[in-house]
Amino acid sequence: MSKMTKLISVAALSTAFLCAPALVSHSGFDFGLAHADGDKAAEMKKKAEEQRMAAEKRHEDMKKEAEEHRAKSEKMHNEMKTLNEEHQKEVQMLNEDMQKGMQTAKTPEERQKLQMTHSEKMQELQKGFEEKRMKIQEQNMGK
Repeated sequence: MSKMTKLISVAALSTAFLCAPALVSHSGFDFGLAHADGDKAAEMKKKAEEQRMAAEKRHEDMKKEAEEHRAKSEKMHNEMKTLNEEHQKEVQMLNEDMQKGMQTAKTPEERQKLQMTHSEKMQELQKGFEEKRMKIQEQNMGK
């Protein structure tokens, strides 16, 4: 080896000896700390997985609850629709009866009596409709 190469080699070796304690004392070379960091990372990963699973379960529960609510609302809607259709048919029949009666009534008194009877029947019909409607709403709210 040449003199210059020896000097460079000696300088490099002495620099390595001088810097080695600083490098080895660095936290990156602390294998115990590295192991603890690994345990902490595994623990954090486990905790994140548990949180993800809990969030997924909450999401599924919310989806199930929303589907139940939708089904209940749809059932109530269909019941109300049927009730309304029946009520409309009954009102139409009552009105047709009223018109037939008005055509056959000969005196103003008969017409007035017919109108009073029609009005009373219409009120009864409306009252029955309201009771049925309230019953449907109560049944669906209580479930």
